[in-house]
Amino acid sequence: MRWLLLLCLAFVPAPATAQEDPREADMFGADAAPGAEEKPAVDGKALDSLDASASDREDALFGGEYGGKEFGNQEWELLTEDKLQIGGMLYLRYGASGYDGYASEPTAAMPNLLDLYVDGRPNDRVRGFVKGRLSFDPVTTSSLSRMPTSVADEIMALAETMKNMPGVPQEAIDQIDQLTARPDPTRVMLDQFWLKFDIARRVYVTVGKQPLQWGTTRLWNPVDVVNSTRREPLTLFDGRTGVSALKLHIPIESLAWNIIGVVLLEGADSLAELGGAVRLEMALSTMEVGLTGMVRSEVQVDGTDMLIPKLGLDWSAGIWELDFTAEASASFENETRMGDFTVSDREVLLQTAGGVSYTHKYSADDFLVVGLEYFFNPDGLSNKEGYVELFKTPGAFTPFYLGKHYGACYLALPGPGTWDHTNFTLSNIANFSDMSFVGRFDYSVSVLTYLTVQAYAQLHYGEPRGEFRFGLAEGEFFPGSPEIPNQLYSVGINLRIDI
Repeated sequence: MRWLLLLCLAFVPAPATAQEDPREADMFGADAAPGAEEKPAVDGKALDSLDASASDREDALFGGEYGGKEFGNQEWELLTEDKLQIGGMLYLRYGASGYDGYASEPTAAMPNLLDLYVDGRPNDRVRGFVKGRLSFDPVTTSSLSRMPTSVADEIMALAETMKNMPGVPQEAIDQIDQLTARPDPTRVMLDQFWLKFDIARRVYVTVGKQPLQWGTTRLWNPVDVVNSTRREPLTLFDGRTGVSALKLHIPIESLAWNIIGVVLLEGADSLAELGGAVRLEMALSTMEVGLTGMVRSEVQVDGTDMLIPKLGLDWSAGIWELDFTAEASASFENETRMGDFTVSDREVLLQTAGGVSYTHKYSADDFLVVGLEYFFNPDGLSNKEGYVELFKTPGAFTPFYLGKHYGACYLALPGPGTWDHTNFTLSNIANFSDMSFVGRFDYSVSVLTYLTVQAYAQLHYGEPRGEFRFGLAEGEFFPGSPEIPNQLYSVGINLRIDI
């Protein structure tokens, strides 16, 4: 099987970067893009004093000066901009998946999204933001994913028959109901709900449901310990909602440091269940280093709550023409599938990821990026034999985190030549634990200024019944169930407009 390893490293490269709200950088202090023009500093003290009365504001707007201080362009923008803005995103998605023996009968899904936000900013020191999300899928009628529709319909019919058979225990009936429950085509979620302000322009406070993501590697983020779920590496859009927390951000500009403290409020209905995290970000010459520590109460296998400490280290650096990234996390668990070592009565679970990328500028305005990434997940399975039980347990079958060893290679080609609004991405991800692979091509183009068209094609290959070619034999799902064929391909097209 060595040729498959070589094929993975030579065949294709990384998923298209998920499109994020351009307002996020301004809201949460993300670094500006390389080469971006820096805005002049706002005279905060002068603007603060303008909030005192309407006459002060009018004097500044129509007189051009306040207290002998003439305002710059950015101060004028803050004085004249709308205090309340409304916008959002409409994201129409349509995808189809084919399976061995059912290639001409693909299963379709249309998981459309609508995001709407309300952004209130009375001055440059106070901001309130609310974003709601509507998910609407008029196509999917079965919760049994990863199988052809005809097979899913047969399984649903058999499940109903089993439920009505005499002597079936209630526990089995409950499990069948959970596995075969039909999804609601329309769901409403709260994505963000936060208030942001500063204390003496030294401590920046954000409280409420907010996006939090830490780490440096492109596909897998072991240091992203705050989120309860992980982002799928191949997704074009990170659909995870925010984390309810109180965040304190203290920048130390003289040292090029950031200190971030987080009180985790999610699910904490008592003070004893509050979690906490601390992060230190440092810029050292051409390197950036992040240190993370977190403690949160988590439910164990026996149903009890237990405080679980987690530590993380991430690093990125530019060396010659290469960009290196690396992450490692240690979780001090009570029970794991395989702890690497023990500390006191805790098993320590390590996760690591590392990558390297090279940017080649092949013309004055054009470049391409090639890269490799590796992920070590000791909590994963060393072979495909345990996938059946995970598949039958709702929420346990988590793609890209089932195996122990993963690798990826990618090539990104943004705006080549005169195609300034077109991006191409080629990627390949391998699960080396079960020798299954997925290769993908992504294409996106911006048209009519505001409309983005995305298309992708994905091929599953390698060992049958592996993670990326998952399938089940007859009777494995439950007694009498039909064969679930292996995954073969997926294709899709998306339309996105930010409004």
